[in-house]
Amino acid sequence: MRSFDLKPTKENLIENLKEDSLGRNRLIYRFIQLLLSIQDATTISIDGKWGSGKTFFVKQPKLILEAYNSNFKIPNNDDESDDINEKDIEQIKTIMSCIDKDFFDETLVNNPQVVVYYDAWENDDKIDPVLSLIFRIVESINENFDIKIDFKIFDNIPGFKNLVSTIKDLKSIVKFNILLKEQEQNINLKQQIKYFLNFILNERGNKLIILIDELDRCSPSYAVKILERIKHYFDDDRIIFVFSTHLSQLTHTIKKFYGEGYNSYEYLNRFFNIKCTLPKIDIENYCKNIEFFDSEHIINDISKKIIKKYDLSLRQINKFYTLLKISSFNIKNKEYRFKNEKGQFFYIAFINTLIITLNIIDGEKYNNLINGMDSSIFIDWLLYIYNDKFKYFFNDLLFENKSNPENVNDKFKDIYTAVFIEEYTTKNQIIIGDMIFDSEIKSLIQNTTNLLSDFSYFGD
Repeated sequence: MRSFDLKPTKENLIENLKEDSLGRNRLIYRFIQLLLSIQDATTISIDGKWGSGKTFFVKQPKLILEAYNSNFKIPNNDDESDDINEKDIEQIKTIMSCIDKDFFDETLVNNPQVVVYYDAWENDDKIDPVLSLIFRIVESINENFDIKIDFKIFDNIPGFKNLVSTIKDLKSIVKFNILLKEQEQNINLKQQIKYFLNFILNERGNKLIILIDELDRCSPSYAVKILERIKHYFDDDRIIFVFSTHLSQLTHTIKKFYGEGYNSYEYLNRFFNIKCTLPKIDIENYCKNIEFFDSEHIINDISKKIIKKYDLSLRQINKFYTLLKISSFNIKNKEYRFKNEKGQFFYIAFINTLIITLNIIDGEKYNNLINGMDSSIFIDWLLYIYNDKFKYFFNDLLFENKSNPENVNDKFKDIYTAVFIEEYTTKNQIIIGDMIFDSEIKSLIQNTTNLLSDFSYFGD
């Protein structure tokens, strides 16, 4: 059994570029154009909620810029590695040439960029962020530096000895000797970093683009330290920092460090030169690529309606489809001609989708719904979908006089009672229109909620 979670692996990044299933290829193209247009030291924020695909978005330009940098040293690896190889480069260039061949084949080739991805949250418990970032730059570039250095000059730099010991432990992964000429003992870290970055850019590209991800998930002290240290040590017209972060959450993080009365919004405004908001994905196109029912199946429409209504993030959409497939995949192999079968179908198609959604986004509303404590969100959802597209379907299913239906709200309340409140014996049942609700339906509800009903599917 596989989930629909869209992890930012090399294969997924390239496949998504090929299919443009998120509808963001044009946005990526314009973002790369923005990066090339910048002439001085700049910090950019890519703002998006958690789970909106920020990591995926910033890693795709990284792959593209590496593919078009002729100085990029292609590692000796196989197709399973997350480093791009010759085959990947050819595929990326074919995809991007369809968008703007002149820009990618000429402008970008003549303006090589060095790109480094740094997961701030992953390094939150590490030493000084400047030193761990330098290590990440070298590791990313995959260079072997052989210049000798007298490490005594770093004795007064907090944490450097720890970094050196870490590097020695990682020699089997990346050959790393800090690039510096033998220097006087009074040389400071800022000058050393400047020298190091000069070498990188002279060898590899015109600019260094550092992608910093997950800053909003870091501890307040580490998040502030990254922002302040970057401002001090990496002030260079050839360096661009791109932060993929949820700005609203980051403002709360800053406030936790400086105090509730602190204007964290203004603080971030001074730090970020450019703010970009990551737009929502193309839901229709993305869902079309991961739907597992036949294209005309009613559940496909219902799923997209509830995704739009509750504004699910990319991560939440993937989780929704994973749970939907587990809980109801086998519904497509059944026919629903009798009243009890129609009740089952109504539950799986219209109610189970709501239960899955609430289970993902709001635990309190989910518990209130399934425990018969609140019918309002249930009725609101059914009215939403009734008035949108399914009026005739509902009228045909719920009312004897289909041309002159009764109060729809009352019918939906009756269904809520039948599904979530009524306690059935083996004999009693509730009939609503062409549907029967009984003890069998109640058992189905419990097992479907637990992902263990007869409709559940555990294959790939």
